[in-house]
Amino acid sequence: MQASRGSGLILVIDDEGAIQIAMQSLLQSWGYTVLAAGGYEEMMQRIGARTEVPSLIICDYRLRDNEIGSTVIERLRNEYNQPIPGMLITGDTAPDRIREAQASGYLLLHKPVPNTALRAAIVRLIECQR
Repeated sequence: MQASRGSGLILVIDDEGAIQIAMQSLLQSWGYTVLAAGGYEEMMQRIGARTEVPSLIICDYRLRDNEIGSTVIERLRNEYNQPIPGMLITGDTAPDRIREAQASGYLLLHKPVPNTALRAAIVRLIECQR
């Protein structure tokens, strides 16, 4: 039995180019449209004049230039004036950082994230929004 294909726009924010490429390729293979960027400003440039509201925002917790993923998600949600679901992904193991990320209220996954766990989380977050 084949898993159902996704649909919708997912924004991926990670400051590592290789992760952006890998996530974009993976999510597109699952049927999603993906825009990937290294931070908030770059994502705003990528969004441009697009009118489609994203189905999900996936963001690394710690980005370059002291950007914090939960803040980036909030800023993007404010741009769209929509309660877009968000997911944080982190490789950080410091207890204080993990508590900060969990306190944001967004789903938090730890790197490396197995594809099955990532896909289940994406489906759950998008379906809860519908």
